[in-house]
This record gives sequence, C-alpha cells and structure tokens, in this order.
Amino acid sequence: MPGTVDTPSLGDRINAFADPAQARRDFVARQPKETVVAAHPVDASEVPLLAKRSVVANEETSLAYHMGYYLKVKARLTDELRACFASDWSEIDVLWKRYGARLFVVNKTRYSGAHVSYHEPFDSDLASYIQENAKRGYALAHPPRDRVLFESGQFAVVRVGPDA
Repeated sequence: MPGTVDTPSLGDRINAFADPAQARRDFVARQPKETVVAAHPVDASEVPLLAKRSVVANEETSLAYHMGYYLKVKARLTDELRACFASDWSEIDVLWKRYGARLFVVNKTRYSGAHVSYHEPFDSDLASYIQENAKRGYALAHPPRDRVLFESGQFAVVRVGPDA
C-alpha cells in the first residue's frame, strides 16, 4: 500500500511531537486520497475533517434522520463495531471487502471495560458478540507487527485487507 510506512526513524520523529494525536492525523492525511479509513465510530468522526480521508462510518454522520440513509449507515456501523471488537482478522478484513477500507485507526483505550459501549441499539445488538470475543481477545488490541503501519501512545493505524 502506498503512503507513509512506520519505521524506527518515523517513530522517533512522531515521539518528538508535543502532540502524538496530531502526528497520527498527519500520518493518515499522508495516505493516498482514495484511502478509506475504519475505526470505532467515535474515533472515526475526526478523520474526514482533520485528515481529509473517507471513513466507513462515524458517529457524527450516523444520526437517524432519514430512514433510507440510516439503514445503510446502520449496516456500516454494525460492520465497523464488529470489526472493532473482533477476535479474528477475517472479520476485520470484511471492511476491505465490503467498503474498500485499507486502514483501521485503533484506539487502545477501547479495549478496557469502560470504553466498550457505543449507543443503542448497537450496544444491545452486539453485547453477546463483544463478551464472547473479549474471552478470546480482541484482534485489534494486539495487532501483529506486519499489520501495524503507525503507533504512538494510545493509537495505532493498522492495515486492513491483503498486503498490497
């Protein structure tokens, strides 16, 4: 995949930033314009404005004002939340197959008990799925090194789909 790749040198430069979160946004913004980004819907809300990249779904634009629109967004939110709390990479790679997502922004705090919830009806719909996968371990909580493109503080950016 073209764009910036995380290297020890890049890590040193990122850690030198006073704001590692800004460094993460800059990393995503350096990816090709057609890059689609996935993340927990709350974490995805800043991507279109600050990194100028499309997202699978985000909290900011997922309000249920128009039924036809919301039905499509609900499916995207469900897929994104399932990927966020998946125990198997094949469930995460679904985002690449269905929506063309190439990156997943991982907020490691999502994997502590207090940050697992989102909003209804998703919390109720996904409760057993999240509990079951918590026992097995969330794949994004400890991604394999070959998938990690960027890491700083509580955030990582990982590759979704095949290595291109």
